[in-house]
Amino acid sequence: MKNYKKSYFFYVCLILLFMISCGEIDLNENGKKNKLPVINGPALKVAIAPGGGINAYTSLYLAAKFAQETGKSIYNNFNQFWGLSGGSIVAAMLMDSHKNSDANAVNYFRSTIKDSYAGIKPIIEQIKDGTTLSDDVKTDNAGTRRNLFSSKLNMLFNKSIPQKVVITASANQEPVYYCHPSLRLPKDALRNPNSTTLTTAIINSSNFQPGILANKKGGLFKIIRDTLLPDNRQYEVVDGFHARGSFNSPLEFAIDYLQTIRPPKGQNHKIVFFDNGNSINGGVYRILAFENGNNGYYEINNKENDIIIELYFLKIDDSDFNPNTANIEDSSFVHRQNLVDSILNKEYFINAVNAFK
Repeated sequence: MKNYKKSYFFYVCLILLFMISCGEIDLNENGKKNKLPVINGPALKVAIAPGGGINAYTSLYLAAKFAQETGKSIYNNFNQFWGLSGGSIVAAMLMDSHKNSDANAVNYFRSTIKDSYAGIKPIIEQIKDGTTLSDDVKTDNAGTRRNLFSSKLNMLFNKSIPQKVVITASANQEPVYYCHPSLRLPKDALRNPNSTTLTTAIINSSNFQPGILANKKGGLFKIIRDTLLPDNRQYEVVDGFHARGSFNSPLEFAIDYLQTIRPPKGQNHKIVFFDNGNSINGGVYRILAFENGNNGYYEINNKENDIIIELYFLKIDDSDFNPNTANIEDSSFVHRQNLVDSILNKEYFINAVNAFK
């Protein structure tokens, strides 16, 4: 009986070890899934831009105004810029705009997005009607929308992912990260191959569904597993929106990430959320930042690990918000600029600017 128990215990341990190596179970010293041990590191400043197609222009214009008021470019204000879908274009443009200026990025985005959407606008409008297109075209199985958009993006972003840019998508309801290899992620996170271009990351984060594959990180038996069970590490990337339902932004993922880095005593991480007018953006944090007189500021206090994250939520209210809009008329861009200009004198915008001066 004793030998039986010993054998049983041995095989249970062996199975658990194999599951951990495959990324199915990731237990740290506290027994929590998907968490990393907290390490000491610098206080980081992170920018966030949510998804929303053309509406990303609102986030971009807002970020440029923020930079103007702080007297520093977005590139110099932030250590990282996390984006999703349209917000990923904002992140890519602004974190590369130190070669030019934030104002140039705004103008370039506007002209480029108008040019890009001019080609795919008829397709989007037919999808909106829901009467003329087959399901294959609606879900872009043939890759028509993807190819049209990729050709435009390649003119800007046919390059490796910069160190300051993090783009998110989803696979099997779990987040996929397109980022520099130096970013420290949970062991079961899906991370882009090092060869992924910025264009591919943006497209995979957007609402295209061509069956792109991402690789899952492994453990002790990664080489064996990848050799014997290569299909075990392949996942279809859908888009960023599905990662956490209506959250529609990488905000929660960025908060998770920052809570694994303990900054020096007396220093806090900072996040600025550049909204685009969608009332669901930011999920619960959109509410927390404005309740009880918080006025756009919310503090995430991880007392257990002595980590504080200051969240500055630059909320834009757009009663006409449409995530599927294909309106590329000048009046549409002017409307978004007016929405941003209307909050520049609000206390929550001024407080965020002062925190970065």
